[in-house]
Amino acid sequence: MQDVKLFEKLAQTWLRAVNAPAKESFLADPAAREAFDAQKGRIAALQRCTAFWHGTGAFQYAARGSKYGGVDHATVVNVLDSLMEQGLVPQDDLLSEQFDLEGHAASVSLTQRRLYAGVYAALYSHPDVPVQYRYGHRAFWWLCFWESIIFHALGDWETVKKEVRIVVDKLFRSPRDLLAQHLRFRQRAWLWTRTIRKDEKYATPFLHRIMVGCTSDIPGNHPLLIGAKHGAFEAIPLWRPAASYEARSAAPIPPSQWSCIEVPMSRVQSTKQALEKAGLDIPVVPIEFAELVCSNAPFDELTRPHDGWQRNEPRSAGAENGGRVILGTGNSIYEHCNTNAFRRTTS
Repeated sequence: MQDVKLFEKLAQTWLRAVNAPAKESFLADPAAREAFDAQKGRIAALQRCTAFWHGTGAFQYAARGSKYGGVDHATVVNVLDSLMEQGLVPQDDLLSEQFDLEGHAASVSLTQRRLYAGVYAALYSHPDVPVQYRYGHRAFWWLCFWESIIFHALGDWETVKKEVRIVVDKLFRSPRDLLAQHLRFRQRAWLWTRTIRKDEKYATPFLHRIMVGCTSDIPGNHPLLIGAKHGAFEAIPLWRPAASYEARSAAPIPPSQWSCIEVPMSRVQSTKQALEKAGLDIPVVPIEFAELVCSNAPFDELTRPHDGWQRNEPRSAGAENGGRVILGTGNSIYEHCNTNAFRRTTS
């Protein structure tokens, strides 16, 4: 435990030192500093009252049914418009086969850690709409979170034995199935990136390469983070190490259960107008300001595993809720937040 605390302290010290020039440069603009100072308290409160985050983008190429069933590069979908109309709708997930213990065909992927969701949202970045400030590079956060997931996997002896047994069994009994699974994951990863960009630059089974490098080639595309309120969904059981930072909902999450939306500064006004036109009263936050708030938070607060993640398997979740866990409940700070009341008193 002391080693973990030492690592967190060193990581935060290094990150803040490396990030300091970018932060100073952004806040050197008097207008940006004034706007941030006026909004930082509100943004910090919204982050505290957001139980889960979902990272996506403003646009993507149209999928033929599931995104893994093929992509129509002649058609661009306005993701935000679809989300405002339908909410966060369960989708076929790249990692469902590895993570989902109940084999759901589709689910909504979420996380309690905003910076983890931010890595997924960054996939939709395009030079047309730059994010003017980020707290650290997404490669740092991706490696940080996934090294932690691997650490939890290796530290769970039951999980290690189970995974080794599965691989060994497939290797000796059905090597073709093991190869087919690898090829299927490679193809699905390739099709996933094709909804973001047309070329095959990231046609790879190595998820790390996709997550730290892939960006969109759709003009005007940009990251989009959606916050979900406390109690917005019931989490389905996942592979236990993955549940340390991932959560899945088998049911849609409507806009009425969103706490806020984050977009780049240059898209705040247009996003507010789109929400008003749709009749939705949801706070819109500049990603840059949200990143600044995160830069002032303790490292362990930004990266600690989900509350109660060890209980996320049916065999250990207990009998309540049919063996499931509703994440974000219990002693979480989110239980005491009321986003609607907050919005009424500060808007």
